Amino acid sequence: MAHPLRKVTFSAAIIMVLLLGTLLTLGFQQYQLLSRHEQIISQSEKLLFQFATIREQITTTLLEQRYQQLPSIVPEVEELHGKINLIVKNANIPDEYKLSFINQVDLPGLILLLYKGADPEQITEVIPALNQQTRQFGNRLMLFDRLLVNHAKRRVITFQGLVIGILALSIFLIVNLLVIGHRRLATPIMELAGQIRQVHQGKRQDVTLTTPGGSKEITELAAAFQDLLALRQQGSLEQGRHHRVLYALHRAGIACRQAISRETLFQAVSRALLFNEDYFLVWTGTSPKDSEIITPTAVAGSASMNEDQSEKCLAVLLEAAEEKGPQNNPATGAMATGKATVVTDLLEDTPRVMLEKTMLADGYAACAALPLQWRKQLYGVLCIYTLNHETFGDKEIELLSGLAGSMGLALHVFEEEQQRSHEQERTKTLLAALDSPLLTFSPQGEIISANETFAQLIAMPMKQIIGRNWQTILQPESDALPGGQNDEETLQYLATRDEEIEMQILGSEQKRRLYGKISSIHDQNGAIQEFACVGKDLSVNKALDKGIGQQCQTVISELSAGVAHEISDLSNGIINYAQVLTDNEPSQQDGEEEREILSKIIDGGERIAEIVHKLIFYGQKEHAGGEYLPLTTVLDDAVMLIKHHLKTEGIQLELELSANPLAIPVHAQTMQQVLINIFNHRRHALNRRYSGHAANKRLTVASNSFSEAGKRFFQISFTDQGEDLTVADIKLFAANNNDHGKPSRLLKELLRCRELIAGEGGNLLLTNNPDSESLSVQINFPVKG
Repeated sequence: MAHPLRKVTFSAAIIMVLLLGTLLTLGFQQYQLLSRHEQIISQSEKLLFQFATIREQITTTLLEQRYQQLPSIVPEVEELHGKINLIVKNANIPDEYKLSFINQVDLPGLILLLYKGADPEQITEVIPALNQQTRQFGNRLMLFDRLLVNHAKRRVITFQGLVIGILALSIFLIVNLLVIGHRRLATPIMELAGQIRQVHQGKRQDVTLTTPGGSKEITELAAAFQDLLALRQQGSLEQGRHHRVLYALHRAGIACRQAISRETLFQAVSRALLFNEDYFLVWTGTSPKDSEIITPTAVAGSASMNEDQSEKCLAVLLEAAEEKGPQNNPATGAMATGKATVVTDLLEDTPRVMLEKTMLADGYAACAALPLQWRKQLYGVLCIYTLNHETFGDKEIELLSGLAGSMGLALHVFEEEQQRSHEQERTKTLLAALDSPLLTFSPQGEIISANETFAQLIAMPMKQIIGRNWQTILQPESDALPGGQNDEETLQYLATRDEEIEMQILGSEQKRRLYGKISSIHDQNGAIQEFACVGKDLSVNKALDKGIGQQCQTVISELSAGVAHEISDLSNGIINYAQVLTDNEPSQQDGEEEREILSKIIDGGERIAEIVHKLIFYGQKEHAGGEYLPLTTVLDDAVMLIKHHLKTEGIQLELELSANPLAIPVHAQTMQQVLINIFNHRRHALNRRYSGHAANKRLTVASNSFSEAGKRFFQISFTDQGEDLTVADIKLFAANNNDHGKPSRLLKELLRCRELIAGEGGNLLLTNNPDSESLSVQINFPVKG
């Protein structure tokens, strides 16, 4: 019978404490008993010694016949009598000893004899009585001392016998407790430890406690160890299955990276998944457009099956899936939902006759279908079959879904590469048909081909062009080439630039320039196959392009002005009609809502009219409206025209304008062009750095006046954290472009604005704040008067 270990341990501890407490108490009592009896014996010995002294004095006095000194012995006898009374009062001496001793001792009679001995007439009678009295008292005192000593010995020996008995009983109980503890605790633990050691050595598979009478906790501990061993065995099986899945997925991932086409991807992944012994058949399929039929394109069976057996198993499985209907068909469900679909008992209703002589003879098969998709674009389905009931857990399906996603990405890349290849072929064909110079280079910079247009432009035979280094023919502008790079790195750098570059043709007799774009052409593996350069001859078309551009700009300006006038006319009509309806509306309470709506229409129309008026005013030609307005008025009009664009692009416009601005007269059209250009410049800079809405996507426009070097200035500043100008650009801007490098297109715009502001008597400054990563564009005008 198993007993709770806690109860047994607690009981044993209580018994041990009681036994040790009892022994400690008995030891203390024995010490007190010895101390008391030693004290009694010491007092008895002192009585004997004191009486012997008194007796010696009496004898000496009688022998020397100094009878008159006998009364001087009385105080000592009285002192002896007091000590006898003290010892008689001791509770440790039995009463019968006390009564017997007191009855036989007559100290008052001895004292009386001592007083009589001083009388010479009675001395003859006193001497015999005194000798007899002292002799009897000595004998009685000696006998009393012997009785006390014997009584003390008996008491001590009896108490020691009791202590020895209790000590023996305690030792017996302690030994029994140790034996019971060894049997119920130590022996089962040692047996359990030995079995666990054998389990670790591989000599046994389980833990069974065979020792009878063990505690309940030891029994539960053995059961817990058995459960842990069972869990470890189960975990080992699951870990082995998980390792097989991971290894198969690793091989499939390598196949995904090394595949060069759609067909090789399907075949390689199907074969790689069969490295997991739990899978016996894998196939990938695609569905033609406008069709729900999924056709297997690559099939792979386990090594234990030949090709005929694989085809037979596949036919049986596909037929069983079709019979279950589209809702229970794993491949159809995966394609329809775009999620992994698992069917655990695919052959439930399949006749056994069809499964004979195949791996499906047991009548069980599970299928996991995973869609091959990338960004909701379906490319096919991956179907995996197994005979193991424990396969296709949640984690395994999650890993397989990741593989399916990688295959979808690979298929997406193949499709993109195929489209890119077709586009490159079409581009080459189109460029060959156009009358534009065309060159192709190898990655090492060697010219591969050139069209007749370029050969005629350079006036050099085709065979002399082919094979030469590209920089012996074309020389890009100096700021377009990075230093310290080879031809391949230089071409890659030029191919990544968005804008076109100017290049000088070195081989031509006349100094001619080409304006073109260098692009990279890649093969199916993504490697650069060649570079292509397409351009146009600037020496012929430069003036023509400039005239066409100016003509287009004039036409667009005229069209914008016409449209603005049309909008202005329409808004005036809307305002007039709304005003008429407001005047005709009755004043009853029922018409309050209608009047509010008409009021909003009038306000909106007036707002449109105001904006269109500003657009017409600032859009007219300068010679037609050379009007001067205060700088702050032009700034307010610019904010009105631009703030809608800023709001739609998620840019926060913060205005910190002076409450009492200074009136600085400026040419309205010119200054409006400058302010709109600066607004657009900073708007594009913020959009390049921040996409959508962002906390730092903010443009602060401030105006204030300040004094410097005894002069007073009025300043308008545009501050933001956009990304476009570097520190080198700001230095180049501050240097006023005097032989300090060639400015970029963005810097050219600011330089043009500075020229226009300088024509109005002001100045444009750029300030970079590295701490806040912000750029400030400042317009300063001196205050006259």
